[in-house]
Amino acid sequence: HDLSADKLEHLKGTEWEISEGEPVTSLEHAVHVLKPSVIIGVSAVPKTFTKEICEFMAETHAKPLIFALSNPTSKAECTA
Repeated sequence: HDLSADKLEHLKGTEWEISEGEPVTSLEHAVHVLKPSVIIGVSAVPKTFTKEICEFMAETHAKPLIFALSNPTSKAECTA
């Protein structure tokens, strides 16, 4: 899920860098690079945790924890 231009502007200067690599500007890219075992959604940005992100986490961890905590459900990062 790529960040929109307005969100990138808001986050300007806070980009993650992995070693001396390029900035990470999407959650999917961050998940592939960092390989977290847990992601927690509290941003109320719907569909942030894509099928590809969830599947990648399942491939790289025996028991990944994916918490989509935003309410209402229409604002949840993912749904079952």
